[in-house]
Amino acid sequence: MAYSNNIITDPVSISDVQAAVSHTSGDLATLITAGTINMWAKYKPVIRTAIDTTGQLKSDKTWKKIGSPDYLQSTAWFKSDNQNYGIVPKAYYIDTTQQRTIKALEQLAADIKNRTNELNGWQYQRPAGGSSQPFRLVDFNRYKQNAPKPVVRCTGQSSVTASETSTWFYAVEIMGSAYSDVSDDIDERDYIRLNDIMSGIYPGIAIFRLVNGVYKAMAWCTGNIWYGTGIKSSGEGVTLGDYNVRADFVNGGTYYVIPVIFGESLEQVDLNDNPAYGYSKQPRYTTGGQPYVWSVPNTNFISFTASQRSTSQAIGLPRVDPTEIGQVGNSGYYRGSVLLDSTVAGYSGSNDRTIAVRYALVTSAWRGSLVNISTGEFVPGSLGDWTGVVPNNTVLTLKDFTGPHALIGLSLQESYRWAISVDGEMTVINLRVPYNPNI
Repeated sequence: MAYSNNIITDPVSISDVQAAVSHTSGDLATLITAGTINMWAKYKPVIRTAIDTTGQLKSDKTWKKIGSPDYLQSTAWFKSDNQNYGIVPKAYYIDTTQQRTIKALEQLAADIKNRTNELNGWQYQRPAGGSSQPFRLVDFNRYKQNAPKPVVRCTGQSSVTASETSTWFYAVEIMGSAYSDVSDDIDERDYIRLNDIMSGIYPGIAIFRLVNGVYKAMAWCTGNIWYGTGIKSSGEGVTLGDYNVRADFVNGGTYYVIPVIFGESLEQVDLNDNPAYGYSKQPRYTTGGQPYVWSVPNTNFISFTASQRSTSQAIGLPRVDPTEIGQVGNSGYYRGSVLLDSTVAGYSGSNDRTIAVRYALVTSAWRGSLVNISTGEFVPGSLGDWTGVVPNNTVLTLKDFTGPHALIGLSLQESYRWAISVDGEMTVINLRVPYNPNI
């Protein structure tokens, strides 16, 4: 036959492969290693020791199952010796001893920020030649050059305004969802999906703030619950179905979101087996469960701006920009700033009116008031007052806790929140439990 309609059909020739992968070389090794092969095609060169694949062809020259119905999933040549269809996901190990989901997510985000291609660390394992990894022209039989990528769509709202608790919508459509695929049976498909390569996985999202050029993990979800820190509150909810996420945000600011993949999740505890607010949900140690988070290929950050106060009371947006939350010896530290931001859509200055602001880094003992706050309810050195006029389109720094003003001596077993009162209206911004970024 020939190369037609983006598919190579038997008998395969060098010219067919040249046309499919848009390369002029007549050398099979060069064509296989050239880098233009679509790795999401099911039929393509893979690492397979056995040279002879002709026995797996039906009379009409299409691939068939041999033996048991599970043949395709177990021994089919195109699944490769590694049984991964020649595709290696990018995994980030979660140190379960130190409970470091945050660190894994931030390493993932840094790699995506610095990525050199759209694969986000995923790799296509091509054969290297020789008797152990031979090059085979027949591997291109039924190769589909335009095989679909696993992520069809990745979109989200750019802003959320004008509501004290705003709902933001984010959608990731992955091949395999009900409205984007034709069959679960790989024998009826000529392309690879994520769940062909990975089993027992759970799609989710991770949300970051960009601080001094570094993506800091603030929150993440899998299943139907938020985990992590920064933007969650007891009144927030998230639903995840058909890879769509709908979430309620009560804290404002600019966020960056990417889809991720988790193992099965359980609530994580502290070193004393107590529920640890601010930690993540941790992958389960059962059959199929793995302590990793994986990137999702063909996706990138989507930014959005969220606000949490109604426009009728939109006098600046209280927010916190943490530059570092970490550990020194047996105590934690915080460096960052408390700000009023009237540059966010739906917010404005105070129109020449002087307003009063009070703020404090509070502990779990705090009971919701900054008027008569008591010892033990806040971190010494964090309580402060500010009065003044908020100009339009301005970000005001109320307090800078960096350098010699950093707060030292935070308990590692305590959760913290910034409580900020603007003319009597309270905003609460959750922070994560301190952790050691060097572990």
